[in-house]
Amino acid sequence: MGCGSLVLGILILFASNVVIAKMYKAITSTHPAPTPFLGVSRYNPGYLFYPVMWFVWTGILTLPLITFTMYRSWQIRQREGKIFRIVVVLLIFAVFYIIGLSFVAQKTSRYMVIFLPTISLLTAIGAMQIARLTQKKWISYLVLVIIFSVQALPILRLYPYYRAYYHPLLSAKWVEEKTAPITGAGLDLAADYLNAKPDAERLRVRHTWFCKDFAHYFIGETGYYKYDPSTHNFDYDLEYLYDRQIIHTPMDISEDTTYRKAALKREQTVPRKLEHIIRLNGVNYVWIYRVIKPEPTDNTDGLSG
Repeated sequence: MGCGSLVLGILILFASNVVIAKMYKAITSTHPAPTPFLGVSRYNPGYLFYPVMWFVWTGILTLPLITFTMYRSWQIRQREGKIFRIVVVLLIFAVFYIIGLSFVAQKTSRYMVIFLPTISLLTAIGAMQIARLTQKKWISYLVLVIIFSVQALPILRLYPYYRAYYHPLLSAKWVEEKTAPITGAGLDLAADYLNAKPDAERLRVRHTWFCKDFAHYFIGETGYYKYDPSTHNFDYDLEYLYDRQIIHTPMDISEDTTYRKAALKREQTVPRKLEHIIRLNGVNYVWIYRVIKPEPTDNTDGLSG
């Protein structure tokens, strides 16, 4: 027992050291890739990043239902103290978690995942409390069905591209210009478009690091290789929304800029023409450019009339 406890303690100390080191790095160091936010590109997008991005991806009724949850739980706190205490604990966790994240230097949207179940619970409590306002069960069930439908249908209609969802009060143009997109959305559709071309397996497509998933769907050749004007070594050029958003110099400074340079790989001017745009939920995600190649000329040297 003593040996086992000693080994377990050493493992816990080792794991704690790794976790603390990772947490310290996230708190003090920005992400190596800049984040587009509110029209500019920054390595640290600031304190408003998480609240704004949460609203962008929140459901239509989420905020109204959470507001009603707070109001109703306070109203019934005397006779249903357990619900009141649960709501208070959930609210304290959600508020302090989002505030804590906002002070961390390294900001990515996936860090919000931990607090989303709390938001879902608060929303569900609000829906249940609204349904309980009537004594008739069929009306209560109808209210729940309506609430679920209003919340879910704007997302379900995007099947299978649920990640392209954004709050209906926002415009597609605002989302495209002011927020960080979900990297990878629409690349399968870009591949489908090019796969439908004659001799698609012979096509060569250049893309950036952020389009790397394109290769999983495309039947032709893909890569980051450079354009050779003498041989025209690829046929199409792909740009992703994220590429366009961070192509300009970020507004702040990062310790590591190699990631951004390596990921973009836009050193060359390529003669090209826009052929197709992949849109999801009104937002432009992928631009497909056809490389313009010189027209072949007949060599008439040495021919007699």
